[in-house]
Amino acid sequence: MFKTRYIIAGVALASSLAISDQAVKAASFYDGKTLNIITGSRAGGGADTTLRVMSKYLTKYIPGHPTIVVKNLPGAGGQKPWNLLYEKSKNDGLTIIFSAWNPVGRVTKSKGLRADYTKMPFIGGANFTRMSYITTEGRGVKTREALMQAKNIKLGGNRPTSILDLSIRLSLDLLGVPYRYVPGLNPPKAYRALRGGEVDLTTVGVNFYRNRVEKSMVKTGKVIPLFYYPAVTADGKLKPSQHIKDMPSIYDFYKKVKGKEPAGPAWDALKWINLVTGNMIYTSFGAPGTDPAKIADLRTGFNKMKADPAYLKESLKIIGAPIDFVSVKEGEAIVSSVDSIKPEIVTYLKKFLKGGKKRKKKKK
Repeated sequence: MFKTRYIIAGVALASSLAISDQAVKAASFYDGKTLNIITGSRAGGGADTTLRVMSKYLTKYIPGHPTIVVKNLPGAGGQKPWNLLYEKSKNDGLTIIFSAWNPVGRVTKSKGLRADYTKMPFIGGANFTRMSYITTEGRGVKTREALMQAKNIKLGGNRPTSILDLSIRLSLDLLGVPYRYVPGLNPPKAYRALRGGEVDLTTVGVNFYRNRVEKSMVKTGKVIPLFYYPAVTADGKLKPSQHIKDMPSIYDFYKKVKGKEPAGPAWDALKWINLVTGNMIYTSFGAPGTDPAKIADLRTGFNKMKADPAYLKESLKIIGAPIDFVSVKEGEAIVSSVDSIKPEIVTYLKKFLKGGKKRKKKKK
């Protein structure tokens, strides 16, 4: 009898140890490993700076505490790292991406984007609200309402497909403000061009605005903020920013200067863009076919990081603005919703993008 008990106890202990050993192995895949995170941002760019602050805490919270190496792969309009991850990266869980995604490129069948977001496992999403600012010098725009009478205005931007550029260009068309589009200027270049009087307005993430523009140009009266672009919920409702109190949303600004609700194809396109990118402009995915257990570990690290007060404090200090996150469920829902865009919005965007290289000035 006692012998039987000892045998049963021994079997139970052995089983327990085996299960525990399996659990440790599963949880510690990243122990001693190097996790490569690729981004389309240049060193010092928005996604790059955000990612480098994150990395310190991701290392802490991903089971196994891997060494994280950030690899910058700018070029091809930000699509280079996406195509690399989708087409060539091993699905061993050791290479993931954190970069601005391009749902507009997906629905308009951009030739430069070959990655399929729906076939890559989603890890996390983050966002800084976008906003536009304008110089007070040279065009007589001393108040944001004076934008409506501005003449010969020059809009500095990066490229026609840029979410930043699309946001302000659609808004200006919606407001009926003529402009000349000057592409080839990323946010730092547009900032310098605006300071030099080469362009009059541009659009950036609120983090860039708080860190660079507000400190150097707003306080001296050389620039005023125009409006920000609110996120849109899955049911089509606008979601006002909880962080921005010193400027109106484009929706509120439009209602003030026009006296009515915004409507029409430009508004429909802008709302859709703010649905798919207003909640998460930066996204993190794994390579297609990556082991779900490894993705679960990466999600664990991401979720614990974004809840860490120390991370949020350091991020705010370095980046200059609060960062918002989406849950995995929310992020996956947004990714899945992209292909359900109304055909008329796709048609409008394709036509709008073709006309992005030049904009006519208002006649004097």
